[in-house]
Amino acid sequence: MLELWLRDVIPDLGEVLAESAQGLVQKYKDNLVVKLRDEPQQVQRELKMMAAAGDLSVTVVGYVYTGPPKNLEGFVMPLLCPLSMTIQEKLDIYRQMRSAIETLHLRGIIHGDVNLSNMLLDERKCLKLCDFGISSFASEIYFPSAFTVRYCSQYRLREGTPPKLVEEEDIYALGITLWEFMTGRKAFEDIDNEEELEEAIRKGRKVDVTLVENYEVRTYISLCLNVFQEFEG
Repeated sequence: MLELWLRDVIPDLGEVLAESAQGLVQKYKDNLVVKLRDEPQQVQRELKMMAAAGDLSVTVVGYVYTGPPKNLEGFVMPLLCPLSMTIQEKLDIYRQMRSAIETLHLRGIIHGDVNLSNMLLDERKCLKLCDFGISSFASEIYFPSAFTVRYCSQYRLREGTPPKLVEEEDIYALGITLWEFMTGRKAFEDIDNEEELEEAIRKGRKVDVTLVENYEVRTYISLCLNVFQEFEG
């Protein structure tokens, strides 16, 4: 396991691969990436969730520290491939996506930020989940401080006290993710303003599932997008 000082890592950092409230991910040397977060306790929590996810998660191969004192600043992962493939390959990955989220829930974990950028392929074309920064155990009463609006349901965006993280949020977000994956389009691509998007989803705006040609996938996406009916009705 690598143990690196941030000052030694910085010269070898490359392009920014992802930037969000959960941290900054940059390419490191030729075949690695580094994720840096603001607080050591945030890093510890994310590592705890990744360990609990087991083989569903991207592997951690090292840690990044600042110091003295020796504060945990981030971690190192292998550089994996984003999801890009033929229709037949997509159907295989669709089933891996379903299985990954179902298995994650069986392990008592709610991811909380399911979307395409948080799904990667290893060298064997096996799906791995990443960015467990706002994940929780299902047994926790946990209120995440950040989320990606485009993948949120009416339930999560309802006015008033934010609801606790529940498994249904992963399922709904998986529906949006699969829709984007199969259509090659961005959900709600006509709305750029985040406040307007929140309002549209709160009023019931949904993606057009008829654009998904495969019947099996289309049917499953519809089930995902309606998972909150009992809450919303």
